[in-house]
Amino acid sequence: MRRILLFAVLFGLLLPVGQPLIMLEDEVSSFTGVSGIVVEISNGPIAGEAITGSNSLAFTTSGTGTLVNLSIEISDNNSDWVNLVTLTSSPWVYVWNSNSQDNGTWYMRAYGYDSEDNMTAIVESGAFTIANQIPVITSFALASAITGSGTSPTDRAWFNLSANGTLEFTWSASDDDLAYATLANVPGSGSPASDGPTTISHSWSWSPGDFGEGTWNPRLTVYDDSGLYVSSTMYIGIDRSGPSIATPNLANGVNWSDSTSVTISGLTAAGGDGGGSGIDRYEWRLSGDENWSSLGASGTGAITLPEGQQNLEFRGVDIIGNIGSIVNASIGIDTTNPSLGTWTVDELNTSRIGSASISFSASDLGSGIDLSACNIQYGFDSNGAGNVPDVTNSWLDLGTTGLSGAVGIASWTTKSHQYLAL
Repeated sequence: MRRILLFAVLFGLLLPVGQPLIMLEDEVSSFTGVSGIVVEISNGPIAGEAITGSNSLAFTTSGTGTLVNLSIEISDNNSDWVNLVTLTSSPWVYVWNSNSQDNGTWYMRAYGYDSEDNMTAIVESGAFTIANQIPVITSFALASAITGSGTSPTDRAWFNLSANGTLEFTWSASDDDLAYATLANVPGSGSPASDGPTTISHSWSWSPGDFGEGTWNPRLTVYDDSGLYVSSTMYIGIDRSGPSIATPNLANGVNWSDSTSVTISGLTAAGGDGGGSGIDRYEWRLSGDENWSSLGASGTGAITLPEGQQNLEFRGVDIIGNIGSIVNASIGIDTTNPSLGTWTVDELNTSRIGSASISFSASDLGSGIDLSACNIQYGFDSNGAGNVPDVTNSWLDLGTTGLSGAVGIASWTTKSHQYLAL
């Protein structure tokens, strides 16, 4: 029995006096520390406090020893801890942005190690609340748009401002610590100054003096003092040029039409409004008239014209009222048949040798006589009656077009007592 006790005593003496303590992770929160250094939270969240945005965390030390590092940890359940930062030199200060964590209940703790590798006691904040509020944009508007809401690229707010015009932007937002707002992606050179933080007017009168034509997507960004921000985009365009149109195709390209109803096409071939607000309608009128008539957005249709040579004017009008340059076109309308005249025929007798000249007079005050579409037919008839000459038994072509020609007969004696039918 004595031997056993002696062994036990000797075994205890053999244990190293400076053996380090081994702590499990779940034992850290209750560890009181062996270092002579005491760490305290001099600036940081305290139990029951609600914090937002960026916070300057500061720690002080007292006691004996040299602190070589300080770990700051955070947890949303006071059990599972996540390291925010490990500081390695004085001052023991860290700027922490609480926006990195979700809103809700949180815990913070800090501890460090001294130059002898001894751990300090853990200092804890107690339960506090992160209550960051992201700004909410309640309005973002631009005054005096001619058309469009500006809510999407397909529904832009359109303006026909001159180069030195002014765009009046307004905005509003709700937040518990609203700071300032910025406006970017605007027409013209440069960008407006920030609205705030010293004074917030909730508006910009933007007039850089060099507005061009085109499309833009102005972007409003609202910031708060917690470092949170939110953005909103509107879609706008500036268009002060009228549409371009092509020379129209009238009645499928003919110079004269035999109908007072004339089809119109081809106006859109020139490209329309060129990226502007878009075509609203195409218009036409007779030259000299004061009033214009619409052909609609397609630029096609049928119009009614009076008889005679007509000179027409066409133009395009875009959605915000810009009027394009006039394009001219002309067409003749002729619905009246030619006026028929008389025949002129050489004297015919049985003593005649060779051909006999024939001509017919006709006139047309509209499109004129189309000689290429005219021809004279003839025949010989025994009694000058009937629709078809009974001697030749048919109508014969002179062989040339137009309203004149010659009947070629070698000997007219064979035509004695016959009628020349024309």
